[in-house]
Amino acid sequence: MDISDYFKAESQKNIIYYLLPGAIAFWPFSIIIYKYFDFHLASKLTDYLIYVSIGFFILAMGFGTLVEDLGCRFEIWLDGACQYFKKIPQATFYDIWYKYLLMKLPKPKETVIMRYYRSILLRLKFELHTSISIMVMLLGHLLLIKFYPIQIDWPRTCTYVGICFALVTYLLYESYCGVDTLHDLRVRMTEDYETNKNYYEC
Repeated sequence: MDISDYFKAESQKNIIYYLLPGAIAFWPFSIIIYKYFDFHLASKLTDYLIYVSIGFFILAMGFGTLVEDLGCRFEIWLDGACQYFKKIPQATFYDIWYKYLLMKLPKPKETVIMRYYRSILLRLKFELHTSISIMVMLLGHLLLIKFYPIQIDWPRTCTYVGICFALVTYLLYESYCGVDTLHDLRVRMTEDYETNKNYYEC
């Protein structure tokens, strides 16, 4: 892989894993902070805009890191759900995991299934992180209304919350499907590796 491809892949991961979910989760809290400190940016826009933007970026990345930690917890829970519904013994499930983690694949001999596995994993992380960030965002909305009460338009609010919950449900379902697919791919990769070990290790 070319070094530019590496940095491109890393930047994509940072956006998908941290920045985008962090921004979704953090923006209601940013309004709380803005109102609490009473920045008055309209009169001091040129002085504060850059600093506020940098602060928002840093805090959004921090929220993104928190979301990633929660995503890992959700992924473990989905692993358990996959074992339950597919009736896979826990020892078998994690034995395949450890075999996959210990596979030694030289870059020139990397298979198409490995690249496909990475794309599914990236999509899984996006789905998990986005679903969690939406839930954290809704919590931020509740705190915003608590600290700074406003007149609520209930029909629109219920529609908004309903759409958020429907989106979270869909993303978690897709996350479960992703965990299921990744397990099947690990099974195929480890079986192929054991069968053709001489090819991969030579």
